[in-house]
Amino acid sequence: MAILETGHYWSQLFQKITDRFRLVTKKEEHNPSFVIPKVYQIARSFLDAHPVTSPMQAEGFTDPLSLCCANHLVHCDEASAIQKLLPTSLWENGARVRIDFALEYRGWCVDAARTFHYQNSQFQPCKDAEKIFFSGLQYARNGQKLAKIFKAWHESSRELGWQILPLFTGHAIGRAMHEEPRLVPHPALCVDLQLKSGMILALEFVAIRDPGPILTLDNGWTYMIQNSTDIIHYEETIVITHRSPLLVCSGINQTTNT
Repeated sequence: MAILETGHYWSQLFQKITDRFRLVTKKEEHNPSFVIPKVYQIARSFLDAHPVTSPMQAEGFTDPLSLCCANHLVHCDEASAIQKLLPTSLWENGARVRIDFALEYRGWCVDAARTFHYQNSQFQPCKDAEKIFFSGLQYARNGQKLAKIFKAWHESSRELGWQILPLFTGHAIGRAMHEEPRLVPHPALCVDLQLKSGMILALEFVAIRDPGPILTLDNGWTYMIQNSTDIIHYEETIVITHRSPLLVCSGINQTTNT
């Protein structure tokens, strides 16, 4: 499938970004104000060097990726807009980094996000975010209802002590980054959709520990949750099949976490 080529480019850029964050532990570059501009430059250089474009920029965003390094922030667009909101150091146990971006190649778009944290001197994937996401994938196949995926997510998130926010949604994807319908990650609020082979969906959730008021900053793409101490975020572009879904940006076709 042509969209797999776009997913391959997503994986390449994602690897470059995570490699840069891992250098923080080696070079003691603890200040996010130093690291984040370099990460944004990596993304821009990648786009310049490869035959891919950023559909985020095509939709009016300033930067080619959304990056968060503060536990009270959900989405950030401009690096300059978040400098004063950042913690003074990434070198704290549990400090989280959330990476979210989309790519377009030959008319096909993908969108995905991951949460990492610094724990015991290592930059590691957030296991809770992965567990919640993969808990619903057994229902991501032809003939199943979308709501079953989100019901499994909510049950898993509650068991792990998280609350999924319906404000932040997934979406259909393919020839454009944001296609209809919006996919509200809640079993009672989501669109009544029966999954069919060939559907391409960007499944996404944001979950928090401590609910609080959500503020939208002036750039229109940075959200801050007051009084929240912890946030996780996961998104993947999937293709529905008769069997296991194809996880485009992960390069795998399975329903269990590895």
